[in-house]
Amino acid sequence: MHTLHHLENRLLLECKYITYCKSILKLSYSQSRITRLFYWGIMAGRPTKYKDEYAEQAYKLALLGATDKQMCEYFEVDERSFNNWKHKHLEFFQSLKKGKEEADFEVVKSLYKKACGDDKTPPDTTACIFWLKNRQPDKWRDKQEVVTTPDDELRERYLEAMKNLNSAVNPSPSDNQHKT
Repeated sequence: MHTLHHLENRLLLECKYITYCKSILKLSYSQSRITRLFYWGIMAGRPTKYKDEYAEQAYKLALLGATDKQMCEYFEVDERSFNNWKHKHLEFFQSLKKGKEEADFEVVKSLYKKACGDDKTPPDTTACIFWLKNRQPDKWRDKQEVVTTPDDELRERYLEAMKNLNSAVNPSPSDNQHKT
């Protein structure tokens, strides 16, 4: 843990470094801040391409149904940078989330309306099936899973063995005719 004296010295050095950068290199404050962050090892890599107006743009793109990958292409960044923006810029993340939720809600509403029909159009069978398969997969999926317990398997084997034994002990009359 740093002592107060150590922090004061560090702040003084930082102020001297800012003054040095501004006077010698004639940098603007934002550039000197970035340089300072590099100097102290707080920031690595290139400065971010993120701009505050990207939050509104991401919201509108999400409303149109754009995926994260498509937004990366739009903003001309890789997925890693895009994900960093979501973590570092709360407004960006919230507007992106809001846009996706509103778009999803509209699709759900449209699907529901199509599945149920209204005064003008009858219900759409495909929409009904899609809705039910996704909302109640245990009841409506194409393949129903039948779970058997060891007791069920044992019972089946017992019944099969009894049937075989019964047919061996009491042959049917048709079996006797074939033998003679």
